[in-house]
Amino acid sequence: MKNKKILALLLACTIMASGVPVYAADFSDGTAESVQDAESSLFGMEDSELTEDTMPAFADMEENADAAQITDGNSEEEDLTGDKTEDKGTEGLEYEYVPEIDGYRVKKGVNEKEIRIPEKYEGKEVLEIGEGAFAGCDQIERIRILDHHKNFKIKKDAFENCISLRKVSFFGGIKVESGAFRNCPKLYDFALINYYEGTEVSIADDAFDADSKVLVSADGGLPWKGSPEPFFNENGEDGWHEKEQGMDYWDYVKNNGPSQYEGTRVADFDNSVSKVRIRDNVKGIGRKAFYGSDRLEEVRLGKENYFIESKAFASCINLKKLFIPSATTVIEENAFENCPSLVIYTVKGSYAEKFAKKHQIPVRYSAENIQDEKIKLQVSRIKRKDDQSFTDEIRLKWNQPEMADGYLIQKKEAGGKYTTCFNIKNSDICTTTISLLTISSYYGKDISFRIRAYSTGVDGKKSYTPYSYAEVSFWPKQPEITSLTKKTDRKLTVRWKKTAHTDGYEVWRSENGKPFTCVKRITNGKTQNFTDTGLKKGVTYTYAIKSYRINSLKKKIYGDIFTQTKLKTIKYS
Repeated sequence: MKNKKILALLLACTIMASGVPVYAADFSDGTAESVQDAESSLFGMEDSELTEDTMPAFADMEENADAAQITDGNSEEEDLTGDKTEDKGTEGLEYEYVPEIDGYRVKKGVNEKEIRIPEKYEGKEVLEIGEGAFAGCDQIERIRILDHHKNFKIKKDAFENCISLRKVSFFGGIKVESGAFRNCPKLYDFALINYYEGTEVSIADDAFDADSKVLVSADGGLPWKGSPEPFFNENGEDGWHEKEQGMDYWDYVKNNGPSQYEGTRVADFDNSVSKVRIRDNVKGIGRKAFYGSDRLEEVRLGKENYFIESKAFASCINLKKLFIPSATTVIEENAFENCPSLVIYTVKGSYAEKFAKKHQIPVRYSAENIQDEKIKLQVSRIKRKDDQSFTDEIRLKWNQPEMADGYLIQKKEAGGKYTTCFNIKNSDICTTTISLLTISSYYGKDISFRIRAYSTGVDGKKSYTPYSYAEVSFWPKQPEITSLTKKTDRKLTVRWKKTAHTDGYEVWRSENGKPFTCVKRITNGKTQNFTDTGLKKGVTYTYAIKSYRINSLKKKIYGDIFTQTKLKTIKYS
């Protein structure tokens, strides 16, 4: 560690001699977000796109921060060092002068989402946060202690019961007293941004909860013990991190903290999405990783997941589905504390099944269970809003089986074979539309559709429901009457535009507003006129034309209902 400090000092001197400006930078979620912003484009990548080379190591963030600052001229951290306007910190903080340290102490805080502790107050350095200063401030999510070249002190119980606090960042040295962050269950990121020679990081063994998930990132700042800290740390080690779907994957080794389980784990989750699927090579879920994630509804653990640590999913009050593989052999007793809606999905005979039954958690048997569920497909025609006539589209609609991950929809080809037209991978989608234009070879013919839901098991294999079938016939449009022409001898000729895919027409007539009756059936789809006879003087006649075609069962399939815009009326005289 001593050699590392010397190398860091030499590197800093070299950079300063070259005339390149050196900045301090914060890697957490402020405006600058020097590393996370640079990484954000990687969060949505597929597994195949993410490699170790696509994401900088967590412990290298100080080195990457400078580049991030240079690329973002408006970066918030530029105000923290150099000849900049003094940051006065969060408004409303109360201070008291302490002669023994010739500086100020924050004696009372405010309950806001982000707290900024300034470098100076009334010309003197702010060097302490007093006992219980922010205790019980349940809205605080982030603490930023601005640039200090001296050792800063966080006194006991300073942030006790800050239940929403997730991140703390500071510059230079710091001393954290007993219980300073007691009952801060979501605290994860405790980061030294810039280390100054002559300062030190000293953290009491009980500064955090005994089961805290906090990760202290203090490269060069923590004294080397030669044994694990009571908290997680990356004291000079090359920590490997990667973020995806709101989760922080961390490659953990035993000398970085108290856990006995090594390998890549989910260390933290930011409650940003409702469903997550964890990579197959991830070995486990760290303690309090998903704690209090009230937005979370569904989690699928990877195939190689073998442990779930203390309070890993505690207080996830809306978590409904957790898929646990047979590889999981360690689940801490309080892993699912206060998860009232939880159902565990696993395979029969697994450790997860035994755990669920022991703790009276409902258990389902993963993908295989979907074979007993039913799905029903319905087909309907779509009407236009203006005149309620039918469009050239059909709507497919189905119910959502409880275990469904997605749906496979197929249509029957002319030769009788079914081919896939939709593979819907979101189980919440239960409807879709099909235009006749996309399957024009079937226009005017019957089409059979079928659907089945599938569920992906913890072993990666899919299981399916039985198929549900539905048939739809496409209909010719209602013809438009172009003219009504009176003739002698009580006759009248009706003319209309022919419609495509039509085998024949029916001429319907109404007298003086009475119900329509069919007066002629025409079996030739090319016919475009008809002469009506036996008309009476003084009677008002309204005409409509129905088109039809003959389907494969020799049944007539009629077009649109009568629409007002396609009727014609005449008073015979």
